[in-house]
Amino acid sequence: MKDMSSGMKFAVLIIMITFLYLFGVTFINIPQSGIEQAKTIVPFLLGSVIGTLIGFYFGKKHEQPPTVVEDRRK
Repeated sequence: MKDMSSGMKFAVLIIMITFLYLFGVTFINIPQSGIEQAKTIVPFLLGSVIGTLIGFYFGKKHEQPPTVVEDRRK
């Protein structure tokens, strides 16, 4: 397997923690006092954390910008 950079290792760790939290919220009984916090944290994790990491590592950010050819006949 290819050697991963420390940033990629950190991203994988964050994604694993997020999925563990989602698994826990889904399949483990939550006390009545913690349900509102879970309803707030889950959309944040799905929308912000996972979306940002996917956009950073798999988005168009890493593509080369188009080169501009100038007309030098002036």
